[in-house]
Amino acid sequence: MPFDTVDSVPREQTKIKARDVMPEILELLKRERFADTISIGLRIRGVAASKQLAFRQEAISFSLTVLKSRGWAYNPKRGTWCVTEDGSKITLSKDQVDALVREEWGR
Repeated sequence: MPFDTVDSVPREQTKIKARDVMPEILELLKRERFADTISIGLRIRGVAASKQLAFRQEAISFSLTVLKSRGWAYNPKRGTWCVTEDGSKITLSKDQVDALVREEWGR
């Protein structure tokens, strides 16, 4: 399948959005109990690749902000994220994530 590339990313590929990775980030925090922003980014690069989407750090940042605003994650110090007790009890569906993003950004 031929395509034009920029840095090995197909031109028709779309950028990853918060709604694409928020459930994976929450599940990662539930498994690890805490993670730094760099390790989250490295893991989400794989998620982006598997979904054939271009990686964007902003998607991770926004996902973490939404999770924090809901009380499901917190950052005890800069660059370190943990799941809360409430966050460890939920599983996000695609519909729930879409609703959260609409509430946060009105989209």
